[in-house]
Amino acid sequence: MRREYPVLRATIAIALASSMIWGGVPAVALEGDVVAVADDEPSLAVEPTDGDVNLELEADDPQVIEEDGGTAPLPGGEPDIVPDAADPSEEDVIVAEAVEEDAAGALPTEGPGLSAQSADSGTIGTCSWSISDGVLTIKPKSGGSGTLPSNTTRDGKEFQWPWQGRQDITSVKVEGKVVCGERIDSLFSMLGNAKTMDLSGLDTSKVESMEFVFYLCAGLKTLDLSGFDTSNVTSMSGMFESCGAKAIVISSFDTSRVENMSFMFEGSKAETLNLSGFDTSKVKDMGCMFNACVKLRSLDLSSFDTSRVTNMSSVFFNGNDALQTLKVGKHFSLKISGFSFPAATAPNGKWWSYKAQRWLTPDQIASSRSGIADTYTSTVRRAAKAANSITAKASRDSVSVTY
Repeated sequence: MRREYPVLRATIAIALASSMIWGGVPAVALEGDVVAVADDEPSLAVEPTDGDVNLELEADDPQVIEEDGGTAPLPGGEPDIVPDAADPSEEDVIVAEAVEEDAAGALPTEGPGLSAQSADSGTIGTCSWSISDGVLTIKPKSGGSGTLPSNTTRDGKEFQWPWQGRQDITSVKVEGKVVCGERIDSLFSMLGNAKTMDLSGLDTSKVESMEFVFYLCAGLKTLDLSGFDTSNVTSMSGMFESCGAKAIVISSFDTSRVENMSFMFEGSKAETLNLSGFDTSKVKDMGCMFNACVKLRSLDLSSFDTSRVTNMSSVFFNGNDALQTLKVGKHFSLKISGFSFPAATAPNGKWWSYKAQRWLTPDQIASSRSGIADTYTSTVRRAAKAANSITAKASRDSVSVTY
């Protein structure tokens, strides 16, 4: 569920040629700034397959062997060149504008631990915060440790963080030790021009909800959360939605108690995600989890257990055209209500199954391969190299290419 803020609201202008039901978008920009994300190619590892494989292609598909773009390099092989994507048109962009409802610099009037605030500094809990030369600094008021309260009042209402949505913030730094309360929802949301965040001083061991923490942080390049303790977190809904970081370091996340991962990466610009250690055995909601991840090229879901999931609607609904490799495990069900296997980018519209050693349509995979651990690729060249020896044939123009 999207959150409404008392001071700022996110106004979403939708201008797509075709109707979109869910909130995922191919590109996000904040008013007044254009954020560029580098198109560096990440290395993607795939599992090699022993032996020769004969890869038969459809007779009406000569384009399969005439790739006009390449893929990320495989171990032992030379990198392929991926052409730069064309600039998105107006029809492919959703512009997210942070609109102030009150006077500029308006601040919350209630909330636990809030004292008198100025436009650029104040106290919250036992911490002080200030914005100077674009740097948001949060630190203990005195001593080596301070507390940041849960952003929920005693009567259950949320308050807005004093710095939330500030477009003059270019970096965030947490100094000393700052212990967070049970809820840090939207803690850094809509800081659209923040390019770096040093959050190593945050103690998140008591946090239970991290919803929308980095929502619309479109300016981030990288985000290192290796120091986050998520052992008590039950909801990560929208945590990285529309986040601009191309690298998000979350391999150390303990997700054993998480029940809600809906919208978690929707619209993010991450190129790689290491989720191989994710424990999803208690997750119930994965709706739109990877929707519109326009830069994501490889995804390892082999550790995912979806036995308790009841909502997988639009997990890959739209905008996953960069996805070339998808790995699933035996506990990943493809038959949960609302789930659709992502569309393949191969010209024949199919995925190559490493285990079945043949091309399969998304519908064939969803209907007959639930519970089968497998790796799927949508690129002929990747399949050929992984198989070591392969013959690709296209009978339409009688072309035969042997790798």
